[in-house]
Amino acid sequence: MNFSNYRLSLDIHETESGLSLRAKKGDSIRKIYVTLMDGGAPYRITPDCTAAFTARKPDNTILFNNALIENNAIVYELTPQTTASAGQVRCEVRLYGGDGRLITSPRFFLDVDDTVFTEGDQVVSDDEYTVLEDAIAQVDQAVADAQASLAALEAEFREKVENGELTDAVSAAFLHKTGGTMAGDIAMDGHHITGLAEPEVPTDAATKACADAASALAQAAQATADAALPRSGGAMTGPIAMGGSKITGLAAPSAPADAVTKAYADAKRFTASAALGTGWSASAPYTQTVPVPGLLETDIPHVAPVYDPDPAAALAQREAWSMVCQAEAGTDSLTFACFENCPGAAVPIQIEVMR
Repeated sequence: MNFSNYRLSLDIHETESGLSLRAKKGDSIRKIYVTLMDGGAPYRITPDCTAAFTARKPDNTILFNNALIENNAIVYELTPQTTASAGQVRCEVRLYGGDGRLITSPRFFLDVDDTVFTEGDQVVSDDEYTVLEDAIAQVDQAVADAQASLAALEAEFREKVENGELTDAVSAAFLHKTGGTMAGDIAMDGHHITGLAEPEVPTDAATKACADAASALAQAAQATADAALPRSGGAMTGPIAMGGSKITGLAAPSAPADAVTKAYADAKRFTASAALGTGWSASAPYTQTVPVPGLLETDIPHVAPVYDPDPAAALAQREAWSMVCQAEAGTDSLTFACFENCPGAAVPIQIEVMR
């Protein structure tokens, strides 16, 4: 059966791509090809790199699996565990350099649809760590190979002793304590290999400390994930102290309890300055329309006079303002009315609107 392939380009400068793939529950004949981009240009994967696929399934079980590197792309073959749970799988690929450094791709999503019916036993969704399983399997295989090799050497040694050929056979069949190259496997037969150095290249034997550290790292990552708020959103269980920092990129509020942006708060208050002149209509009620750019017909303005610092001028302005009986908002204008007397002095005014 041929594979169905998905091909993605993910820029390492982003944290989430928004891209979604689709698969059916239980599908395992699909591959995901991920090309990493570096600001629009392909990111070159060096030969010393290894790759892994990490994901959180809809039921919160974890995937931490091996991935391949082919033609500068990271290739992951969906396992039955990848599609074992219907819903949205949050996915990332990780690229590890030979120097231990890490690059993680932007998050993308795999939408797993349920099937109409299931053939055979349903795959139970569980955590899957093929990276750790492969490391443990390599150690187990190394131990098994060592046991078999030791048994063969013991048999050969006994034969050489019996035949009197031990002297010549020692240099050809045994490893000197100062080191050398083995010609076969070593079977430990249940015994330990002790004093092993930490591995540096993929073919080095791994210590128990190395394997335990990998397991502890996975557990710590799981604990961190369980205690952290996913970037895709969720519900906080306590307050957030910003420590003087900003919250940026906030969406406009839509519900009463939503946080508001500065632009939203600023838009709630409108202020303007204008001047009420002496150009009133000819008869009572005397009216005058003053331009106020930005004022809306639906606004309810609060209008106040701005008196001159000179007392005599300020007194004339106060008397003129006392004759004003009404102010009505219009689009980009404010119309005043005096019912009895017509003011003879101009009055600077300040307009404020709360929307």
